[in-house]
Amino acid sequence: MAKSSSKSALPDKSQEPRRIKFDDSDFDVLATVLDTQPELKICALALKESRKLEVKYPLKNLDVITKLLGSKKTLVVEGHRISAATIEKYLIKEDFPIEDENQLIARVHIALWRCKEDIRLSLQAPKDYASILKTLNA
Repeated sequence: MAKSSSKSALPDKSQEPRRIKFDDSDFDVLATVLDTQPELKICALALKESRKLEVKYPLKNLDVITKLLGSKKTLVVEGHRISAATIEKYLIKEDFPIEDENQLIARVHIALWRCKEDIRLSLQAPKDYASILKTLNA
């Protein structure tokens, strides 16, 4: 006669993923981590400004996003120059609608990475690209 298994059919709760929780006393920890990721600080700023403006979701286009700049035409923050033109270039129509704050943070983060990728690619471009293009067209 085989012995019955003593294992429970219930899941082992010690193996379940858990959410990390922070409270006000953790501000310094979070600020230190954000200092290593400037793009996330910009995302936090976008969320802060959207709450200040009491933004209503869903966002269907760029109008509300550009209002987050406030009265400034260009905002230079954390190594990024942000203007209505750059917002329009990197926050593309496929990013809309933005349904909630979480999507706002994600879309702003993606737009910042698009910008960084553009810069990276432009730095890799040959210095004398005009003459290279002429040889390709010859």
